[in-house]
Amino acid sequence: MSDELSSPPELSSEPIEITVEARAHGWRIDHYLCRLYPNYTRVLFQTAIKQEAVLVNGLPVKAARRMRVNDRVSVRLPEMPDNRLPPEDIPIDIVYEDDWIAVINKPSDMIVHPGKGNYAGTLAGA
Repeated sequence: MSDELSSPPELSSEPIEITVEARAHGWRIDHYLCRLYPNYTRVLFQTAIKQEAVLVNGLPVKAARRMRVNDRVSVRLPEMPDNRLPPEDIPIDIVYEDDWIAVINKPSDMIVHPGKGNYAGTLAGA
């Protein structure tokens, strides 16, 4: 297990300016940003908020801050992490395969996808 802390994601250099619409009145800022940018997690936005990369009406805010109509939000989006798995040379038993489906005889002890403590040797990386 590594003792290193993961560094926060890099932020874009140019902020994006957003004016809050009526439908978002009362929403938390972190939820609002997640709805606008569904490819980002709420944790990434909460980290950006802590780094003061999210401003509302020119001021830093907390993640629980409720939005009001016509609030001006400035956000420097975190760079999207590269979550692609490096391919591994793992032999797999393909029972059937066509353009739409694959049937694989997966060993019972093979992990399907990477997770904490299981980064390699997974079916997803095969």
